[in-house]
Amino acid sequence: MENNQNDKLTYILMIIAGLICILNGVLVFDQTIIMILLSVLFIIIGLIVSYISINGLRHKLK
Repeated sequence: MENNQNDKLTYILMIIAGLICILNGVLVFDQTIIMILLSVLFIIIGLIVSYISINGLRHKLK
């Protein structure tokens, strides 16, 4: 029972980390090409982490 709760907490923390990565990518202030590329990379990583964690959490809740 405790392992299931830990897994749910891990997925919730991964969702938060993914949202922070997306937010970091969106709120870039420097408009140089390297910062734009890094912001796109952060958005992609945030989307991937959020997608994986939402799918994992959905399977744990079933």
